[in-house]
Amino acid sequence: MRLADLPADRKEKLLRSMKLWPEHQPGKQPLTPKEAAVMSLGVVIGGIPAVAAAHLIFFVPLGTALLWYGLVSYLTLAHSWSSLDWASKRTAGRTRGCFVIFVFCLFVVVAVVQKANEPFPDWAIASLILGGVAAYSVAGIWGVRNFLRWRRASFLEGFEITHSS
Repeated sequence: MRLADLPADRKEKLLRSMKLWPEHQPGKQPLTPKEAAVMSLGVVIGGIPAVAAAHLIFFVPLGTALLWYGLVSYLTLAHSWSSLDWASKRTAGRTRGCFVIFVFCLFVVVAVVQKANEPFPDWAIASLILGGVAAYSVAGIWGVRNFLRWRRASFLEGFEITHSS
């Protein structure tokens, strides 16, 4: 049976089910600004004792602990604020998916090219870092845009607005 032969309602349902990132997923809504703020503040504030514990209890060098704290904070801020609406959530999700495919392909190439008992190549490490920065910068840019939109009161759902007389 061809697609053109289907009734209009079945054709629409079939085409909607074939989308990779549908407009609205039942039961899965984008984050609200309040949820994004709570997630961001929880990681930023909760990371401080984690850095102290890593340094004092587990003897992780302070610079390394702070580097991981910064990385996790950036990823959390970028993810939470880029998930406020469907357009930014889909764009950030696509770039993360492309990064995962890139990493997989890079590991396959390294497995083929690398000789036995050699360390992981420097060019592959540089490629991973550049790919990660590029992929998560898209989420970061959308996160900044959504944060600024929230500050201008463009995201009003989930917030009670009172007008003082």
